[in-house]
This record gives sequence, structure tokens and C-alpha cells, in this order.
Amino acid sequence: MPRMTQDRRGDISEAALQNVIDLMETSSWRDVFATSNDPDVVRAFRFVANRNRTAWQYFLPSGSGRSALCVGEALGATADALSRNYASVVALEPSPSRVRFMRLRFSQDRIYNVRIVRGAFADLPFGPRSFDLVAFNGAIVPLSGLRRAFELLRPNGHLFVCVDRRRSRGYRRLLRRAGFTTVQLFMAIDSCDEPEFIVPIDGAPSRFFFRQFDVAVRPLHRLVLRWTADRLGILGRLRRSFMLTATRP
Repeated sequence: MPRMTQDRRGDISEAALQNVIDLMETSSWRDVFATSNDPDVVRAFRFVANRNRTAWQYFLPSGSGRSALCVGEALGATADALSRNYASVVALEPSPSRVRFMRLRFSQDRIYNVRIVRGAFADLPFGPRSFDLVAFNGAIVPLSGLRRAFELLRPNGHLFVCVDRRRSRGYRRLLRRAGFTTVQLFMAIDSCDEPEFIVPIDGAPSRFFFRQFDVAVRPLHRLVLRWTADRLGILGRLRRSFMLTATRP
């Protein structure tokens, strides 16, 4: 299976993370981030603690009593948020220092239903139909990876992936080739890492959002483009980041 590439905007350097881990031996991880003088650590805190990144889970059926897999979990934000709605969560991460950080983080926060596994998705030690949700964090997932996710999911299980505008149309086709049905596309405004809004791309919710909330002052040519896209019914597709969910039948 080809290796997946990772885009981690909220990441910090190895040296900075190791310093954070050292300080966590005597202080909470939130205090360490909040009081740091390192601008990269301060910037990363927005991503590390941001549960809004997983607001997409509320578009899915209830996860109560079910299991989830977070692929490329990094520093634990997605697993943290999912742990509140899923009975068990597996956080998959290849980096030893990030695994160490997550172990300390979840221990300090008394989150006991997250299992941290160090490794790559291609080498994941779970059999078919082990999960009800597979979520890829910032990964560019090839068709082989989507097919592997399909195998890992139970019937009626869900997959989540975030892509940029250039790849969203192609991902719909890949998901269907992998066997998924009921592919849904959402806008992540302004980005998947820091979504202020998550809006279904089609139908009345999309039109309502852009007409009521997306009204900032813009150059004339941008306003004309926006008006034209609205008339054509493609306004939502001008956004940069998209979130996709798909269902295994």
C-alpha cells in the first residue's frame, strides 16, 4: 500500500515538542502551551486544543457505544473530541514523541477510552470490520488506503477525510471506486484545521449561509464572481477546504 503524505499545519518542531513533554512532567499540557514564549508552540495550541475540528461528527448518526480510528493523529485533538461520543477510540500515530505527548495528555485529562498505537496505516494491526468510523487527519489518501479503510469499517460505518478544492471532485470518484456510498461534501470555512463553520455544500443550508453570514466587504470583481456562482448554484464549490464523509453499505 502506498504511504500517505501528511499535512500538519498545527505541528511543532521535534525540539519544541520535546521541551513541552519535559515540562509536562510537572505541569498540565494546557498550562505548558498557554505559558510558552515559543511562538510556534503558541500557534500550535490553537490546533492541539481545537475540538471544533471534529464538529463534522455531528452530521453522522450517534457514535454512542461504537469505536473510531483516527489516522495520523499527531497531538490528539481529534481523538479527544471523538472520545466523548465513542466508547473506544484508537489514535494511530507514527512519531514516538507525539505518541509520548498523547499518552501524557490523555492521562492528565483522565481520558481512558483512547488507545494510542504507534505505527503507519499500512501496518495497522486490526482485522476487517473493526471500526464504525475511520477519520484521516490531514492525509492525502490513495485509492488503496480508501479500500483498506473500507475493509476496516463495519457495515453502515463511516469514513471522514478532509481535502482541498482541487481534490474534492476526484475524491468522490475514488470513494465510490473503493466501495463507499452516500458520499457527502461539506465546506470547511476557513480551513479544516480551524473551521469556523462546517456547511453542507448543496441545498438550502449552503445558500442560506453565504447570503446571511458571508457578507464581508470584498473587491468588486470578487462580488461579481460570488453573485455569478450563486446564480449558477456552485457558490459553495469556490471554497478552499472540503470535508467528505462516506458510508460503507
